[in-house]
Order: sequence, then structure tokens, then C-alpha cells
Amino acid sequence: MKKLRVLQLTDAVGGEFDFYSKQLEIAIEGKHISETNYFFTDRNMLVDINKDIDIENIHIKKAIEIGALIKTMYYVEDGMFSHHIDDFEAKGMWNGVEYGEEHGVVFELEYDAIRYERYVSLVKEKIKVNGYEVIEKENAIKISEETPLEELAKLLMSKQRYEECCSICYLDLESGVVKVDEDTCKLSDTDIIIIAQSYKNDRFDGAIENGIYNNEYHICLLASMLELDEFRQAIDKFYTNEEE
Repeated sequence: MKKLRVLQLTDAVGGEFDFYSKQLEIAIEGKHISETNYFFTDRNMLVDINKDIDIENIHIKKAIEIGALIKTMYYVEDGMFSHHIDDFEAKGMWNGVEYGEEHGVVFELEYDAIRYERYVSLVKEKIKVNGYEVIEKENAIKISEETPLEELAKLLMSKQRYEECCSICYLDLESGVVKVDEDTCKLSDTDIIIIAQSYKNDRFDGAIENGIYNNEYHICLLASMLELDEFRQAIDKFYTNEEE
């Protein structure tokens, strides 16, 4: 991951075939972007993936004078981000960096960049188990161990409707993403790895304080009750055929 200064254009108009930005024209000295070391994202950011935008460069200074902004972004190299990013839930804004080929992703939040870099490192290598291409066993275990229990609790609560349905967290072994559903019948063969489950009649004392629902208290309480023993047993069972 790299912390980079990028140039945010504020005057860009048009689309793919009629795009124009005076700020961009000045910043790259009237050249075509392919003649420079820059990349241009669809959120109108000028990025040099190797280093910061040089704010002392006379052409960059002129672009800033007419409204362009310097922003701090966090860049993660990933030559296959279109295969990875859809399964990654970023908290802040992100944008792919590409020109002719994919290079990586810039994130607004360092938190997202750190998580994405870790996520990509875990899902790049796949193995075949029972005819499916899935992440390696060690990485499946690592994902579960590195996912905060509070995050699992939030996922469970996002799907659970008391007295109507339960909720279940699982690891999609093909994408490497922790997901949540309300119906175990919908899970596929590669979604059988149960991380945690909340039942429709689960209720926790203290969720209401002075007539107000205390969501954070509920999340912490549920997180304290989660156990991953069944998940680890299911991991061992699923990967048995690959190891034989």
C-alpha cells in the first residue's frame, strides 16, 4: 500500500467521447495522457502510481490555481482488481486505476486500503476442492480469525428478524468474503462453512435503555457469545478431499 497525493479535477465535463478538463490539459502540458506517467480515473483524479503528484511542478501549480485540488489517497497494486473489488465492501470511496491494463485501486480511507491489501493477498491463490476453485485452507482460517467478532455480530443483526427468521454468517470459499443470509437453504456447497449463527428467538437483556434501543450494546453482547469451533471443524471437513 502507498499513501499518495493525487490531483482531483473539479472542472471535468462530458463523457468518454466528449470529455474535457482545462485543469487536466494544463497539468499534463497539453499531451495525451499516454505520453505521461499519469493515470486518470473515472472519478476525475490524476494519479502517478509510483509517487506523489509534484506540487512544485509549474504545470500542476497552474492547474491548482484554477481549481484543481490535492487529495491524499491510498493505493493498492492489483492487476486483477475487476475480479476482486466487487466482493469487497469499502467504507469510503474507491477508484480503479487503469489504462489499457489494470494497475490497482486508490482508496479514500487508509482503513479500506489495509483491508483490501490483506483481502487480495488471501484470495489470489486458488486450489481445486471437489471441482470448485476455492481459497487455500490456511487463508480460510486466517480470514475467520482476522474478522472481528463485532463485525460478525453486525452482519448477523442486519439480517435477523426476531420471531420471523434467524441469521447465519458464512465464508464464501470461492470469493473469500464473509457473508450473511437468513436462510441456510440458500447456501451453496462452497458456502457451507458456518462462522456464526443467531436464532430468531435470541434476545438480549439491556438492548433497551430508557426506552431507546441500544444497538452498540446489543452488538457487543452478541459478539461476546459467538464461538468459532463449528467453523473450524467445517473447514477441516471441507478440505479433507483436497488433502488426500
